[in-house]
Amino acid sequence: MPKPPPRPSINELCAPLVAALLREASALRLGVTRDASGATLVDAGIDAPGGIEAGRRIAARWWPPPARPGRGS
Repeated sequence: MPKPPPRPSINELCAPLVAALLREASALRLGVTRDASGATLVDAGIDAPGGIEAGRRIAARWWPPPARPGRGS
């Protein structure tokens, strides 16, 4: 039986979006912090004002959802 292809990495899929959000954080009214582990946290509306454009960019990355092989893709 052939080995199935590796699943895509969520980190790799999100990297371009996160990089763009970080570049434009001020204009998009995002909060950007690093936690103790070094992880970058992007706040698009909890403590930061955020806005429709930030939400649109985040939602556009995931809608429509990516096709999932074997699930009516």
